[in-house]
Amino acid sequence: MIPRTAIVVDNGLFQPLAHALTRYYEDVLYFRPWAGSFSHPNDFYCGTGYDSFERVEALEPYYDDETVTWVFPDLHFAELQKWLRSKGRQVWGAGAGETLELDRGETKELMASIGLPVKPWAAVEGMTELRKLLQEHKNVFIKVSRLRGLTETFCSPSYELVKPKLDAIQDDLGGRAEVQEFIVEEPVPDAIEVGYDGYSINGQFPPTALYGIEVKDCCYAGRVKPYASLPKEVREVNQKLAPVMKKLDYSGFFSTEIRVGNDKKPYLIDITAREASPAGESILEVASNLGDIIEGGSKGKLVDLKPAGKYVCQALLCSDFVKGHWLPIEIPKEFRQHVHLYHSCKIKDVEYVIPMDEDMPQIGSVTACADTPENAAKLCKKYVDQIKAFGLKDNTDKLEQAMKDLEKA
Repeated sequence: MIPRTAIVVDNGLFQPLAHALTRYYEDVLYFRPWAGSFSHPNDFYCGTGYDSFERVEALEPYYDDETVTWVFPDLHFAELQKWLRSKGRQVWGAGAGETLELDRGETKELMASIGLPVKPWAAVEGMTELRKLLQEHKNVFIKVSRLRGLTETFCSPSYELVKPKLDAIQDDLGGRAEVQEFIVEEPVPDAIEVGYDGYSINGQFPPTALYGIEVKDCCYAGRVKPYASLPKEVREVNQKLAPVMKKLDYSGFFSTEIRVGNDKKPYLIDITAREASPAGESILEVASNLGDIIEGGSKGKLVDLKPAGKYVCQALLCSDFVKGHWLPIEIPKEFRQHVHLYHSCKIKDVEYVIPMDEDMPQIGSVTACADTPENAAKLCKKYVDQIKAFGLKDNTDKLEQAMKDLEKA
């Protein structure tokens, strides 16, 4: 065990990291922002009730503790990380590198400046200008910076088809509708998607990597490979970004989504400057030395991944009931570490998933690794079949196809 205290600072989605680190650190604390003028129990109870780690209500008591390793799996904590590092504290996190995900327009300009290909794009301000642009251009993608809760990336095949979506966004924006910035970009047609899922320490990448295929909102299938054998497009993008990441003091989880079109160029369409989901949970499963990776990275040292198996698979768990309701869930204790729940808690020996987003049926996922893809999928399904919750839906039926696609990749 690492004789230090790890504090996981989160927004609720990456609570599984706190569970995982209890296998490596002597003590683990978990913090999620919860206080406000009208503090809500859903926020307050997230992460409470577990025996393996302690949910804390404030971070200030730990700022001067030199035995603490600060772990940031999510966004919006850059200034805190910068300040902690200035005090000589050990920090795992993207730091200022979170801007690579949050500031989409600036990242597009950065990509062009470092020699990465960029499809035509435009930044438009306000719903009126967005509507005009979408009336003139079909089959484009719309993204927003920072405000992921407003909308995820979506496609506009035509203005008529996307108009209901635009109406909903405008209604949500209210008085801010004419000042909100949108990024509109052309697609990469007839492309295959590749990417990197792992971590980077000041622009360095480990010699051993996890490479996988995601079936959107269903499952993930990955295999451990030497970094040198990853697709050259993945390594090219990482190489171009490495000096930028070093300058930004980036030491944490890192993922990319790259589309390679007929022109054979690697178009970097998205950067995940945090723990990804899925894929992030698969890293927690497959990295047998996760504690050493994070402890080393928090001190600026790159530690290679030591895999617990050659293949890993992950099935997402969903329940429509959790949209607005606390969802009790039963998980056999013997494989609880393979189940990764979003914003959960435990009260009087009953575990609950707490509703955080009315449109989010995903409650977490199940992971398993083995030395063959068949055994990894079989083990994952075995775990899933023993989990009980009202309205529970799993995606294990997609695992076989994901594994087949992985073998072709």
